[in-house]
Amino acid sequence: MIDVESQSLAPAKVYVWSRVLAAAALWTSIIPAAWSSVRNGWDLALVWWLPTVVAAIPLCVPGRKPFRVAALTAAVLLSVLSVPGLLFGWFLHLPAALILVAAAQADPLQRTPRLSRLAIAVGLTVAMVTTAGWAVEIYRMALAPPDTFTVHTSSRFDPMEPPFRRIIEADGSGIGSGADHVSFTGSDDGTGPVLAVGFPKDLSGAEQDRLRQHLLELPEVTDVRLCPRLQPWC
Repeated sequence: MIDVESQSLAPAKVYVWSRVLAAAALWTSIIPAAWSSVRNGWDLALVWWLPTVVAAIPLCVPGRKPFRVAALTAAVLLSVLSVPGLLFGWFLHLPAALILVAAAQADPLQRTPRLSRLAIAVGLTVAMVTTAGWAVEIYRMALAPPDTFTVHTSSRFDPMEPPFRRIIEADGSGIGSGADHVSFTGSDDGTGPVLAVGFPKDLSGAEQDRLRQHLLELPEVTDVRLCPRLQPWC
């Protein structure tokens, strides 16, 4: 005997692929939030994770129509937040917004089967491409061998005066010995600026040692270290 009541309740359940895409959207939002927390500190966790909280809302909604409304609302909120949140990296959550739009369109009871399949394909593609992009970035920034020396200088190092001005040539030509780019930042502890001296990734260990020794011989240089990969400017 057919259970008429259960048949009438079944359509209210959220379509499985809509749930899958909502979970994928949350995943693509968790990655930038976690990365920002690791790189910039957990003391501002609320700032980094606010978009992720928004992305999680549709997964908490049970009904088919409420889910669709929640997914579209969350997508709009993530898009709107990306503008004032440029300084906080909230634009990195835009792929999650796109996937949530796809999740809202994936239900075959709300859209034609063809549009539903297209939405699923688009959502999964965005999720996979975003995940792959973050995997490459995480490897490059956290796991790949260092390619920058942090050069500490004394208070007598003046970037505006020769011979120091030649050292900070942006292309590294004023240093040579394999250096290919230079940037610097000021110091608030009474010492001179801190230089970031980059070198090619294929520079051999012996060549890196020669470059390090050359940097130590530059005027008013007090210390040279390989720059930790999680430093924002490395």
